[in-house]
Amino acid sequence: MRKVLERVNERLQGFVSQRDDLALVVRCGQTESILILKILENGEESSSTEMYWIFAEPFRNPDDYATTLVETFAAKNDAVRILQEKEGMPIWPSFPEGLKYAKSPPAQRIRDLMVLARALLPAPEGLLVVWVMLPLEMADHEGYALLMREVLRHEFPFPWCHHIRTIVRDDSAHPVLSQKLAKMPRLAWYEPDLSPRAIEQSLDAEVEDPELPLEQRLQAVLLTAGMDYSHKRYDQAISKYQLLFKYFAGKGNLAMSALILNGMGEVHLARGNKGEAVECFQAALIPAAEGPSPPLPVLTNVVLNLANLRMSEKNWAEAESYYVELQKLATIQRNPPLKVSAIENLGQAQYEQGKIPAALESWEAGASVAEKLELPTQHKSLLERLGKHYRRVGDRAKQREVEQRLAGTAEASSASGR
Repeated sequence: MRKVLERVNERLQGFVSQRDDLALVVRCGQTESILILKILENGEESSSTEMYWIFAEPFRNPDDYATTLVETFAAKNDAVRILQEKEGMPIWPSFPEGLKYAKSPPAQRIRDLMVLARALLPAPEGLLVVWVMLPLEMADHEGYALLMREVLRHEFPFPWCHHIRTIVRDDSAHPVLSQKLAKMPRLAWYEPDLSPRAIEQSLDAEVEDPELPLEQRLQAVLLTAGMDYSHKRYDQAISKYQLLFKYFAGKGNLAMSALILNGMGEVHLARGNKGEAVECFQAALIPAAEGPSPPLPVLTNVVLNLANLRMSEKNWAEAESYYVELQKLATIQRNPPLKVSAIENLGQAQYEQGKIPAALESWEAGASVAEKLELPTQHKSLLERLGKHYRRVGDRAKQREVEQRLAGTAEASSASGR
């Protein structure tokens, strides 16, 4: 995978450093966009001659997109000003109020932002602005393509976008941008191969490369084990996990040991070997919870696997204990959807044991959290559980109260367009 990402990085940096093309159109899907954004962020951190402005915000329509870019730019500008003042550095100008509330067309607003970014360069020569627009979501491909065509329109020999390199995304599933920009001069085109097959081949090459450090090769083995699991090559996955466990357990690496044991448990579970899966998950709990800084994401995943497994077996008491811990971990991890899900399942485990007051308390708590955090689907599910209980016991007053809350949820969802 390292070599694949290096090739992509070389292509992107090659575009930034060249002097012939003003824009690079990258044709890719959403998953590939995330990787490309990460590569560009790494380039921003290591660069001393380019100022990067990276936007991954979704595209719904031209007006909203231009407004979003203005707001994001203004927020970043203000944050930099605060840091500059704190460090005693020269402070950027305040974001222009006229640009913030401009009524000009969307393409012109984005152009004005790009020119403003160029004006913030500390020196007029030798430095560049790298302006990246890679929306992860596109609701209107035609509208996005037309907007980008207007933004990138330029005239030589004195284009408005000098000292700016622009990178835009064309959705590989809907390549409308390529059609709209096909005749525009000074554009470069790139469609990186970030397919699972290309990544897997790159990882296999890293595993076999004797010049790489051993632990880097083993990291590649870990990634290929995960790919084997996802492609149902369970024997290969188990064999690799066993090899990895021997090495990292021998080194006393608790985080990696827990991660590997959890991976082995998931493979056993996929094969229907619940007994072996439980043994692996429970064994993973020990290294995941030990040490001064336990790997919380790994521990959370292990507890989640054990909780769901016990729930599927209708082992309600153990499921309850795991969901209690899971919702605590979700709080620490700042993962609201997981927390609410854990609380909902905790309530079910309590309900199945006849702990009715505790179950109702859990569902009420989960509904409150879901409402506050604007998780309408989970909020509705929890209210429906409460309503079902009150119908079963014939508590008409409570049932009507829950139905009114459900109606309010539906109205709120409709008003917000969800």
